[in-house]
Amino acid sequence: MAIKSLMRKCSRYYLYILITSLLFIFKRCLLSLNEINIDNKKNIFGIEVVLNSHILMKILLINFGCIFFGIIFSIFRDKKRKSFNNKNNQISITKNIIKSSKNDKKIKWKTFSLLLIACSFFSIQLITRAILSSCSVWMLDVWVFNILFIYIFMKYLLNYHIYKHQFYALIFIFITNFILLIAASSIKYEGISDYDNINLIYGSYYYIALFYLIYLILCALTMSSQVIQKKLSIFLLC
Repeated sequence: MAIKSLMRKCSRYYLYILITSLLFIFKRCLLSLNEINIDNKKNIFGIEVVLNSHILMKILLINFGCIFFGIIFSIFRDKKRKSFNNKNNQISITKNIIKSSKNDKKIKWKTFSLLLIACSFFSIQLITRAILSSCSVWMLDVWVFNILFIYIFMKYLLNYHIYKHQFYALIFIFITNFILLIAASSIKYEGISDYDNINLIYGSYYYIALFYLIYLILCALTMSSQVIQKKLSIFLLC
C-alpha cells in the first residue's frame, strides 16, 4: 500500500528516470562487471561476453537497438494517437481530412529529420570517441566545453535564456575545470606528461592541437544532439 501511494504522488517523469537508470545499469552488467567498476570480465550471469572486446561492434549494436525499439515505440504511439483522434473528431473528420493529412506529413517529416540528425550526431561522436580512446588520446577530451555548447544550443534552438547568477556560475565552473584539465595533462607522472606521451606516440606536439580540435567538435556534436532530442520531445508533446 505504501508503494502504491508513493507511486501516485511521484511524477511519472521521475519513474521514467528511475527505470531508465536501472535498465542502464542492467545493460552494463550484461556486458561485463567491469562496466560498473568491478574487476571482473564476466557479466552478472558469469558469462564472458565476446562482444565486449569489440568496441565498434558493441556501439553499433547498441545504436541498432535504440533505432529498432524507437521505431516500435513510434508505431504504437501513432496507432494510439490515431485511435484517440478518431474517437474525439468523428464529427469534423470529413471537413479536416485534407488539412490533417498535410499536417501529419509535415509533422512526420520534421520528426524524422530531427530524429535522424540527433541520432547521426550522437553516433558519430560515440564511434569517434571509441576510436580516439583506442589511440591513447582520451586524456585530451575537453568535456568542459559541453557547458559552453549546451548553453549556446539551448539559447538558439530552444530560445531558452538563463538568469545572470546561473550564467556567472557556468562561467566559474567552466574556467576552473578548464584550468584543472590543462594542469592535469601538463603534470609529469614518472617523468612524462600526457603531452609528452602524445609526442612520443605521434612524433610531434602539433598533434595535441589537432586532437583538442577533434574533441571540441565532438563536444559540439554531443550537445547539439542532446538539445535536438529535447526539441523533438517538446515538438511531439505539443
